[in-house]
This record gives sequence, C-alpha cells and structure tokens, in this order.
Amino acid sequence: MHSSTGVFIPSIIDSRISGIEFNELLSDPHGDRAQVWVVGSREQVNHTISEMFVRQMITDRNQFSPLLPSPFFPGKYMSVLLR
Repeated sequence: MHSSTGVFIPSIIDSRISGIEFNELLSDPHGDRAQVWVVGSREQVNHTISEMFVRQMITDRNQFSPLLPSPFFPGKYMSVLLR
C-alpha cells in the first residue's frame, strides 16, 4: 500500500485500535511497493488466485501468501501477493 492510502478499521471490529489506519499496524518490508490483497471466502480467494494464474497475471500461485483469517472481516480469509 502506498503510504498515503490505507484501510481504516472501524471501531466495531476492534475497539482497542479504533481510529487507527491499518497500515500503521503493519511492518512495511517492501517500502512503497504496491500490494494486492484478496479477501473473501476460502473458495473466492482460491478461485481469484487461480484465475490470475490462468490469465497469466502471475507466474506461480505460490507468489501469494498462505490463506489467513482476515483481521478486519470476520468469517473471511485473505491472501497477499508477495513481490
């Protein structure tokens, strides 16, 4: 994510961090390089990653992080494109 943009976490998700931009909580090992996050059900995330591979947007499905529970959408999962 670019440092001037971020994901705002509403207070209904975690009152301890209400009003804080999510990217302030993340370490930024890649500097200002863009990140692609895929968030949805397990099936949606896996389908999107497979679709990106078939359309040759990525060269290997392993370019995405393992599937993780989403910290800001209960019941959803996420994966991040690692570049």
